Order: sequence, then structure tokens, then C-alpha cells
Amino acid sequence: METTSTTGGALRIRRMLVPLDGSALAERALPLAVSVARATQASVTLARVIQASAWGGPRLGDLIAPQVITEMLEDEAREARRYLDGVANRLRTRQIAAVSTIILYGEPGAALLEAERTAQADLVVMATHGRTGLGRATMGSVADHMLRKGQAPVLLARTAGEQQEEVSLAHALIPLDGSALAEEALTAIPALAGALIGRLTLAQVVNLEALAGEAEEAQCYLSEVRGRLTRSLRGAVAEIATVVLYGEAPEQIVSRAARGGCDVIVMATHGRGGLSRVAFGSTADAVLRAAEMPILLMRARRE
Repeated sequence: METTSTTGGALRIRRMLVPLDGSALAERALPLAVSVARATQASVTLARVIQASAWGGPRLGDLIAPQVITEMLEDEAREARRYLDGVANRLRTRQIAAVSTIILYGEPGAALLEAERTAQADLVVMATHGRTGLGRATMGSVADHMLRKGQAPVLLARTAGEQQEEVSLAHALIPLDGSALAEEALTAIPALAGALIGRLTLAQVVNLEALAGEAEEAQCYLSEVRGRLTRSLRGAVAEIATVVLYGEAPEQIVSRAARGGCDVIVMATHGRGGLSRVAFGSTADAVLRAAEMPILLMRARRE
């Protein structure tokens, strides 16, 4: 069974990027960003994209004079600046001192990828709904684009339910499947353990028809990973539990997260055994649709 170093190439969170579009739904990412920034002392860059093509498309470009389009874009930029400055001031009142803002022009996906590179973001925190490219219900096109093309992990905020001022990520569920790629999720833990995450549950899903030996192998594997984590984290988390689940991977992951009182699901973007297409494959998409807590998606560095 493949394994990887638990701490090799561990995530370090020094700079965070938070895409916003002016909507209350997109702002669901802010409590998550505050929680992570407080725990890691990371800086926060708030980004908003102005889509120039919305004003200068083939039809509008023929109907509206270029000067008028320019004025519209300038008005939108001023409104975006006021909005971002207001949000930045709100974050500063929450003891997040290192807050900056950036206005981008172009298509949201490409513009935010450029912002990720420019800001040297170690983590992107965003909601899965909103306007301006964040409108598709489960994993909007921008979140999809950031995961497929970006370099930084993405922490996705759930947009259902009431907005919360404080978000706890104290208990993390980490689905594994025995592969080194799936274990990339573990690289997020050292940066978040202690100050943010205090409990871990390592889970592996096996088929209902699996032989007893397969379940035993899964439990042995999880116990081995727990041992590695225990040694590397040196008491930073209070508890590391393991559980073997039986059935279909999406349902079991979501159900365990809910029943186990988990606050966040941490997954790698590749793996096998039902997690092989996490960047919007069937298992991950089902988890993302059904989970009632944030999801941190780590990009696998090895294919």
C-alpha cells in the first residue's frame, strides 16, 4: 500500500486570497478567512473582478459608445473600491491587521488565477455561490477553474443556512483510500493543528461486499497513518480517531461528517477508490453538494 510522508511539503499559510463579488453569498467566505487568519497570522487579500466583456460584448459594443463603456467601467471600479475598503475595515475590527484589496479586470477565472500568483497566495478561501462567475449552484465555474488551474489549496464555504460571525474548524474529517495522492490532504494539518483544528478523524470507505480482510487492511492502514500523525504533530491535536466506513463513498463521507460533529472535510484532489476525480468527479461533487460544513481541497502535487 502506498504511503507518503505525513509532513513532507506541509502547507504553510502566510497569505490568503478571498474572492468577493459584492454579494452576501460570496461573503460567506469571510468568517472562514477570519478564523484561519487568526490561527495562522496570515495576511488577507480581498479581490473583486470587473468583467469588461459584460459592457463591451459584441451587442453592447455596437450600441454603446466606447466613451460611455469606459465611464461605466470607471463607475463600477469606484463602487468596487468602496465595497472592498468597507469589507477590509470590517476585517480589521476583527483583529485581522494585514488586509489588502485588489481590483481585477477580465474573466473571473483567469483574473483570479493571476491574482493568486501575484498575491503568492498559500490558500484561497471562497464561497461556491454568488454573482460574476460564482453563480452555478454547486461548485461554480470560478471555484472549478481555481481548483483545476490554480496552485493553492481552496477552502470552500457552505452558503446554505444562516450567516455566522464565528466559524469553528475544530474537528476535521479526512477521507483516505490508501494512496499517496489521497494523503496529500494530510499536508494541510500541521499548519492548522492546535490553533484551529483540535481533533482529527481519519476515514476509509470500503464496499459493502468487501471481504473481512479488506476491512482489516483498511483499519491497519488508518492506524499506521494515525501513528505517523501522532509523532509528527507532537500533541498539537487532542485526539486522532480512525473509522472504517461501509457503502458508497460520498454518502458515507457526508454522513460520518454530520454524525461525528465534524466542522470541516479535508480532501485531496486526486486519489483512488472513489476519490479519483475529486476536482468535480462524481464522489467529490456529491460530497460538495451534500456536506453541511466547509471543505478544504488540497491539490495533489503528483499525478
